Amino acid sequence: MGKVEKIDEIICTIWENVQERIEKGYSISSEKALCFLFSMELIKKTGFDIEIDFENQCYNDLQGSSRYLDLLVKYTDISIAIEFKFPTKSQKGNSNKAEVRKAVYRDLARLEYLKKDNIADRCYFLMATNETSYINEGKHRKYVTYKTHEGYEITQDVTVEIDNLKINKQSSFKWENTRHKGKKHIIVGKYAWLSPIKI
Repeated sequence: MGKVEKIDEIICTIWENVQERIEKGYSISSEKALCFLFSMELIKKTGFDIEIDFENQCYNDLQGSSRYLDLLVKYTDISIAIEFKFPTKSQKGNSNKAEVRKAVYRDLARLEYLKKDNIADRCYFLMATNETSYINEGKHRKYVTYKTHEGYEITQDVTVEIDNLKINKQSSFKWENTRHKGKKHIIVGKYAWLSPIKI
């Protein structure tokens, strides 16, 4: 197994560990808490021979609102860039679904930029949510090309551009911890978990 394949295996295992801990009762309240828990599990898995940097400013040359990468990891001689999304409904209401979907695609485009410019050797997008609107196909009135529902694929014949960055990498949205109920998908635990999108 090559180095990149080994990293893929580690990231997927850590994501599964995070999912298991949270579904068994570990409480998190924010995207940053999810990122931190992932980092702790990563250190447990790999030992302390690892460098972790939160909110790395690797997007300074790009347009858009946020210039920070959620997590930059250096393990052996490989740089790993990871973006997280954790939209949740609360007592105050649901998340801003249209803006979150746009942010998802911004993250995917920016991760592809990091890979293309050799800033990172491997990039991953990780997402969890307790809102079924992200896992089901809806009638979007805003940002209609930014879809996240179960089974949706970004293919080469689907042109997606955001902040002057074009997404060229084929990706698919595969949600775990869900099941069909009629024509819809429902969440069977606390959260639906997106299978890691690798770039």
